[in-house]
Amino acid sequence: MPTAGLLGNILTSTHNPRIKEISDLRKADYRRRSGLFIIEGYKELSLALKNGIAIKEIYLCLELSDKGKSDTLCKRIRNKAITIYEVSAKVYERIAFGNRLEGVVAVAAQPSITLKDLKLSVHPLLVVLEHIEKPGNLGAILRTADAAGVDAVIVTDEACDLYNPNVVRASVGTLFTMAVVKARAQELIPWLEQKHIQTISGCVQAASAYTSVDFKKPSAIILGSEEKGLSVSWKEHADCQARIPMAGEADSLNVSVAAGVLLFEAARQRNL
Repeated sequence: MPTAGLLGNILTSTHNPRIKEISDLRKADYRRRSGLFIIEGYKELSLALKNGIAIKEIYLCLELSDKGKSDTLCKRIRNKAITIYEVSAKVYERIAFGNRLEGVVAVAAQPSITLKDLKLSVHPLLVVLEHIEKPGNLGAILRTADAAGVDAVIVTDEACDLYNPNVVRASVGTLFTMAVVKARAQELIPWLEQKHIQTISGCVQAASAYTSVDFKKPSAIILGSEEKGLSVSWKEHADCQARIPMAGEADSLNVSVAAGVLLFEAARQRNL
């Protein structure tokens, strides 16, 4: 049975149906079916609220939470249709992802953004990702894209799990600060052509170094994983291929590092 707390009744049972559902949101298939995902941490939740992510419920453990941050959060959502549930430390540890015990977990609806929804700048800079399955890499790329002033990040395959809790964490909430779209290559390639956006594929075997590319033009940087690289369709349809010169014995960089090199060259050319 729930016990009385400062916010009302405290959820103390790990068998509560609500708690079970949150635990199920750790699973990719359940996230896909439900259209929901988990946000953990005050910074991430703050950015989600600021950028219009639809928060359904918030679970707050006052035993673990910073009082100033929890008070600010409660004031911030006072007039919003968001329910806050107070939970015990035991329950919170069941729903928290990993060992980051800030005391706040939210359940949110996954945004649904399409290519038609994108509002691009005059000279847009885009990142297109293929086969990026590791949440840490994806989150790091999102964080870098935010810092470099990217208009949108577009992922092109179903294996890319945007709303994995580790993506939210690794991105430090920047998943919510920019447009992130899923679109198949068959749809995206003609869209880029229609928008007159040049495509630059990162390729280890490319003849030209990335510093020779004119990133001041409307540009889309196409990146694949170290394991799979880019598919034939992207290699064939790219306007140019660019490599990052390397002096050592390694034959490739981690994709998130490569993204940082390319994006900040673009930012440098654009006088960020």
